[in-house]
Amino acid sequence: MGTRALIRLGVFASFVVPGLTASALTFAGCGLALDYGPPDPVSMDAGRGDANGNDGAVTCASGCDDGLRCTADSCNADVCEHADTCPGNTDCVARGGGECRRACASASDCDDHIDCTDDFCSPTDGHCGHTNTCQSDRPVCLESGVCAPERCSNDSDCDDGNACNGSERCISETCRAGTHVACDPGSGCMTQACNPETGTCEPVLDASACDDGFACTSDVCNADGTCANPPNDDLCVSANLCEALACDPTAPLHDVAGCAVVAPPTCPMACGASISCTPATGLCNFNAACPMGQVCRADGCHAPGSCSSDTQCTGILGPGGCTTSCIGGTCQPTVCPLPTAGTCAEPVSGCPTSGRCFTANPALCADSDPNSIDTCNPDTFACSHSCPPPNGNDCVTYTYAGGRCVPSFDSTICAHLHPPGADCARYACVGHDPGGGGGTDGCAPVAVNGLCNDFAGCTDDVCVLDASSGVGSCESTVRSDVATFCNDAIACTSDACDPASAMDSTGCTHVADDTVCTDAAGALDCAVTGCSALGAAPAVLGTRPLPSGCTVSYMPLHCGLVGPDICTLDGQCTVVPCGLMGGTRCDDGNGCNGTELCNVALGHCTQVAPLTMCMTATTGGP
Repeated sequence: MGTRALIRLGVFASFVVPGLTASALTFAGCGLALDYGPPDPVSMDAGRGDANGNDGAVTCASGCDDGLRCTADSCNADVCEHADTCPGNTDCVARGGGECRRACASASDCDDHIDCTDDFCSPTDGHCGHTNTCQSDRPVCLESGVCAPERCSNDSDCDDGNACNGSERCISETCRAGTHVACDPGSGCMTQACNPETGTCEPVLDASACDDGFACTSDVCNADGTCANPPNDDLCVSANLCEALACDPTAPLHDVAGCAVVAPPTCPMACGASISCTPATGLCNFNAACPMGQVCRADGCHAPGSCSSDTQCTGILGPGGCTTSCIGGTCQPTVCPLPTAGTCAEPVSGCPTSGRCFTANPALCADSDPNSIDTCNPDTFACSHSCPPPNGNDCVTYTYAGGRCVPSFDSTICAHLHPPGADCARYACVGHDPGGGGGTDGCAPVAVNGLCNDFAGCTDDVCVLDASSGVGSCESTVRSDVATFCNDAIACTSDACDPASAMDSTGCTHVADDTVCTDAAGALDCAVTGCSALGAAPAVLGTRPLPSGCTVSYMPLHCGLVGPDICTLDGQCTVVPCGLMGGTRCDDGNGCNGTELCNVALGHCTQVAPLTMCMTATTGGP
């Protein structure tokens, strides 16, 4: 860094991208001092050095302040110098008044945001480079990332089929990039993404953004972009069949999945003792209440095999309220599944001898969505939910999550059902909500501003949608800051936004107004003023400067061919003593009125008496 002490303008990363436009070559690269967060094409290319141009080649008379905070400005031998005050491994760049930035370290630091270039970082000097990736049939890389042909004859030659980067145009046999569609970043778990087929911004629901960290909850992104995490008890399973688990991450004692223990089934009293539950089976162990080798029956403990009918087991209930029967000479619970919390089992009064003490009731599975299909498994008593099957002519499909049918939108279906027209409206999937305006197929016309471009910088181009017909028409209005945008800094020109008469892509016109200069100059004898729309150097009338763009032309002959008058720098005729100009300035060329001589002593002309007889030449007769 031996040459780092003095900053000089013009230190840029050098790269060549065949086919890139001039503006892309100027702004799409990465300067020696790279902006790290995030890259900004203009500031990345901003050269190191003096923002005012006073850089070692001019005297200090005009001042040495370069406007950069990260330089120390000084005058050495009447030459401006600017010392870099940034710490090591950084350089001073002319961004935001001067900032210290590092050179690039990897290709990710050199992103120029142009899809048709490969970005790289030179490992030797930290400079960024950009290689054109366009094919030979469309070799021109536009700033919008579109590959275009070198020459075009109509707009279709330039169109890349991607409506999200705007409508490419063919102007003067050169492809011009369209205006990118800017989508609202959205909020919560809903973002907006541009559909390349339609050029419309569509909602994208991202349930992963709603993850609360608990496995027993369903992470749901609602259609309005809000998150929901409803509990799902079916996702909580315990190896201890005597206890039931429920999804409750708010419970004081819950596992990593968010499941907490709810009250286990209570076994009844039998044979004079409290019956215990067997964890492996979830059944009440009646015989544990009797001495070893005996079994429990309704009337107490008996020897094994002593019961002969179910009536002897009356009053002895199994888990979940199931009755017991005489099975193998002992009172055992009938085959009765033990429902867990949140299931759809409905008790049957008076458990039948078939052993089914519960029945499946789908009504117990009802959720908050009337459109969902709710079912109850008759064997496991587990609820399941589904959504109506998709309709091929509908852009809205549904998936079940979080206790409701969540919609997803597919605008590609709308593009087929409603082919794009020549106007700037496109059909997008907005759903069936009456407030959204969706039709029977969920599609509705939306205005796409990116399809409107009059290629005039002084206008805002928008697509206006007709509510009744759904047709979009492009309208261009003069931007609100046009006075600043079109200002050419020439005082004597009238600046306006007039794309039809403009000579460049700004759409601005600058008409010279001579009255600005004549009003400022006042009455003149021997000079005229005018306005130059090219911005000539400021003119000075005598010692009085005129508005920028004004010019002055002097016409000394207006003060007379003879006589003592001259034209001054103020544009006025004035009398000069004849002694300063010589006697010949007094002669008026007419000998009949005498001879005029300069009286040097008096400083004015005197006249000798005329001749008494003066013959004048006549014409037309003898």
